[in-house]
Amino acid sequence: MTTIDRPMPRARWARRVAPIAALISAAALVVSPMSAIAATPYGSNLVKNPGAQEGSASSSGNGVVNIPRWSTFANMTVVKYGTSGFPSKSKGNAINGGTKFFSAGKLDPGLGQCGQAEQVIKVSGRNSLIDSGKIKVSFSGKVAASGPAVAHLDLFFRDANNHGVGTNGIQKTVKGSGMTFKSISASKKLPKGTRTLRVKLWADGVESGYCKAFFDNIKVTISKVS
Repeated sequence: MTTIDRPMPRARWARRVAPIAALISAAALVVSPMSAIAATPYGSNLVKNPGAQEGSASSSGNGVVNIPRWSTFANMTVVKYGTSGFPSKSKGNAINGGTKFFSAGKLDPGLGQCGQAEQVIKVSGRNSLIDSGKIKVSFSGKVAASGPAVAHLDLFFRDANNHGVGTNGIQKTVKGSGMTFKSISASKKLPKGTRTLRVKLWADGVESGYCKAFFDNIKVTISKVS
């Protein structure tokens, strides 16, 4: 008997092809986000929670609170403007500081250190421009220091292995401003190999008691230069 090949009915063909098409579509959805990593934007503040407005504040300034988006050490905390013994609401209004600010907190007697806060920023999609000297970073913040405290506002440059790069960043200090915030700003071309930026707020110079170093409106931006 001769076997005659007949075309597959349209309904059966559609039923077989549809699952395959669905699998291809699903695979595309899985792969596409990984294949297109967004480049770090120019001109936008790359610091998350730059003024300590997210999260809670210590009611007295002596307690330690969790600070969202930041890694903290020792007694770093957040305080509201107008809290007794701290910058007033008018000082906060003068710098558009919102309702809260970062404070280095009480000296940790066991560690002998004031509080610290750090945030790591990954710079994506700009490697070739960085390595050819065409990316500039701008760093700024509002900083106050009262009594013996010395407030430090630092931005470190790190490679993919978290090693220091080039001049290793921007380091600024404030001392003797009392409760008045000073505007700090600086910019540099990112050295070859920079892949992450590390913001650090910290204080020293205090031997006992409270580390009266205060920070607000921390800002990091990148831009393309010729």
